[in-house]
Amino acid sequence: MDSRFSTAFSRTIAVIALGIFFVIGIAAQDDPDPNSPAPILLSETDSTRALAQTPRGNKGRTDLSKMPARAFFPNTKVELFATDLKVSDGERANAFRLYVENSAGQRFRFPVLDIERIAKDSDVYRVTVQLRDEIGFWDQATWDGDVLIYLSWRGMASNRVRLGIGRLGGDIKDDPEAKPTPVGTKAESFSDKTVSSEYVG
Repeated sequence: MDSRFSTAFSRTIAVIALGIFFVIGIAAQDDPDPNSPAPILLSETDSTRALAQTPRGNKGRTDLSKMPARAFFPNTKVELFATDLKVSDGERANAFRLYVENSAGQRFRFPVLDIERIAKDSDVYRVTVQLRDEIGFWDQATWDGDVLIYLSWRGMASNRVRLGIGRLGGDIKDDPEAKPTPVGTKAESFSDKTVSSEYVG
C-alpha cells in the first residue's frame, strides 16, 4: 500500500515538475528577438534632460528640435521619446516599464499608457506615461525637482535621463557614464553606455 502511494506521489511530483519546466520554457520565448537592443531615451543636445512634452490632441509630426525644457506636475501625462526599438506588431504599452529615482533615493514605477512612432518613416517612438507611482511602496514621495528615469523593454534598460517634476533642477546627480542622447543617437554611437544591472526591469 505504501509502495503504491509512494509511486503515485512520485508520478504527481514529476508531472508538476514537467509542467513548471514547460511554463518556464514558454515564458522564455516572450522576447521574439533574443538580441533585442536596449532602448535609448532621447535628451537635449547639450544635457541629459529628457525630451518631453504634454500630450497634444493633434498628433501630427513632432519637431523634437523645438521642445523647450519644462517641469511637469505629478499625476499628469507626459510624452517621452525613445529610439533603438524594434517593436513587433503584437507589442503594446504593457511591454514597457518606466522606472524613476528621486533625489531622496526612492524608486518608483510610472505606468506606460501608449507607444507609437512619431511618423511612419521615423525610428523615434512617442512614449506616453503618467507621473504617478503604480507600485505604492513609498507612502509619500518627494517630487521637488529633477528625477532620473529609464525605460525597460524586454528586460533591457535604457540610459537614465532627467525629468523635472514640480520644478527643474535639484540635488540628484547624473550617472557617472551619462551623456546627452539627442535625436539621431544610435546604438553604435552609444555602445559604451552602462546601466547598472540593479536598474534592469
